[in-house]
Formats: sequence, C-alpha cells, structure tokens
Amino acid sequence: MNYYLSTPSSLENQRFFGAVAKDASNIFIPLFYIGTVLLFYKSDSTRKFIRQLIPVGKMGLSTYVLQSAFGIFIYYGYGLGLLLKLSGTVALGLGLLFFILQILFSKWWFRKYKFGPLEWLWRSGTNGSWQAIRNVKS
Repeated sequence: MNYYLSTPSSLENQRFFGAVAKDASNIFIPLFYIGTVLLFYKSDSTRKFIRQLIPVGKMGLSTYVLQSAFGIFIYYGYGLGLLLKLSGTVALGLGLLFFILQILFSKWWFRKYKFGPLEWLWRSGTNGSWQAIRNVKS
C-alpha cells in the first residue's frame, strides 16, 4: 500500500487553513472595527469630533437617500455620467465633501426641526397622522 496516497496533500492543507483564516477574519475584523470606534468614542480628543456626527445619524434615512441620489446624479447617465472618468481619489474626495455638507445641513436642520425630512414622513405614515415637526422654542 502506498502511504502517500492516503495522506492529505500539502495543497489540501493550505486550502483548509486558508478557509479557516478567511472565516476567522470575517468574524474578527468587524469586531476590531467596532472596538476601534468605541476606543475613539471613549477618547476625550476624538469625542468632540464624533459628536458632530450625531445630527447626521439622527436623520439616517434622509442621509442615505440623499447620498444615493447624489451618487446616481454624479456617476450615472441620468446626470453627469462620470463613473469611469473620475479617479478613485477624486471620487472619494467628492464623497467626503458631500458627507461634510450633509453634516452641516443636518446640524442646521435640527436647530429648527425635531426629525429629518424623510424620518418625519416615515413617522407620520407609521402613526397614521401628521406629526409635529417644528421644535418648540420656549
């Protein structure tokens, strides 16, 4: 009997351990990201920056829909059609610029209103009646 035919090959071992490593990374990389964000949030030096994101987080649906509309307009044929014409760096910069504008808009919006525009529509539809949207100033 040939001993070498009954043992797993080196290639099979590499594939097995590669699959295990991939599965482990699918579990541990998101945990690493979550831990990193939590550490940044706990740090006094980054807390002020992270708090600037609270208003844009409170209007997550509006932010998501506006980002999608912006991306479709910039990149696809419905608008400027710049999908393959912009470098990755320019596209990333454009996205970050738009997100900064969304942060500023959301801070301005919440000075006057309780909910984001689409959040207000969603809440009104869910409750079956128009919800009060304006902040009550005393």
